[in-house]
Amino acid sequence: MSRGSLIARLTVAAAVFGLLLVGSFKGHDDAFPFGPFRMYATAFSNNGTVHSIRVDGIDDAGRPLTIDADLLGLRPAEFEGQLSRLESDPRLLDGLAQSYRNHQHSGSKLHELRLIEVSYQLRDGRRVGDPVERLLATGHAS
Repeated sequence: MSRGSLIARLTVAAAVFGLLLVGSFKGHDDAFPFGPFRMYATAFSNNGTVHSIRVDGIDDAGRPLTIDADLLGLRPAEFEGQLSRLESDPRLLDGLAQSYRNHQHSGSKLHELRLIEVSYQLRDGRRVGDPVERLLATGHAS
């Protein structure tokens, strides 16, 4: 290997190592892999509250529909990452609702899309009590 190739490889390796080092201390999840992925880097208590996101639908006849978030093009974690935006501007769900409606193959058509936060209490790592649901945002398929 030539001296120039060796210097180029060492420079690239040093830059990647530097980004990893700085990202580990100053980075955020969005910068992964040059920032920490905190979901796997921290431990949580077996006691407390767990929050999750569920997507529900209402068809044109007013009946509830089970909506698989994957069919909307987003995973539940992606909804969670956008909660503040969706709560402040629920119209962002309208496009997802319309897209789902356009690709639906069932007889009933989606009229409304609801983003719901479900909270569970944990004690010793086990769910206790009934879940609490909170409507975060509503979108409409025109």
